[in-house]
Amino acid sequence: MLREATVELAQRSRLLTAVSHSRNALRELGQALSGAPCERRLLSLDWHQGADFVAALKRHAEAAGPPSLAIAWLHDPAMGPAIANAISRPGSRCAFFQVLGSDAADPDRPPDQLYATLDARGDLDYHQVILGFQKTEGGSRWLTHAEISAGVIEAVESPAPRHIVGVVTPWSDRPKGMPVERVQT
Repeated sequence: MLREATVELAQRSRLLTAVSHSRNALRELGQALSGAPCERRLLSLDWHQGADFVAALKRHAEAAGPPSLAIAWLHDPAMGPAIANAISRPGSRCAFFQVLGSDAADPDRPPDQLYATLDARGDLDYHQVILGFQKTEGGSRWLTHAEISAGVIEAVESPAPRHIVGVVTPWSDRPKGMPVERVQT
């Protein structure tokens, strides 16, 4: 779902690491990146094994060097700060963008506690990218993959603590159910 953003960032990068649990997705991404000028590292990791997943990313960052930019869209939002803490290093600036579903903007949801689990360091810039929806003449719809990627690139180019892609208000206008194109296997 972030393929277009990944390809765009690969054009601007010296080294790109992409992570997926699906070898098929990594193979397809590798093909999409074939013209990118950067060195690529494609990692197949299982995020269902949270501690192992974070440890593998930490080992990779130790071997490859800490990233200056990281974008993470995770099934478990609480893993974001753990990953940010694991891959960043004191003295090396890292902009970490965590992509979150529209439920992160739910006005009935308790206040965001993710910031509280970050190491208090001045060299780790944590940002949230909230995926909303688009209003249409007949109601509303979820964002497309292209809109998600474009919104993430916009968030990276104009960093703010919280960036909303699409809209999240009024909350009652959001589409119901999960869109077919965003269902993951």
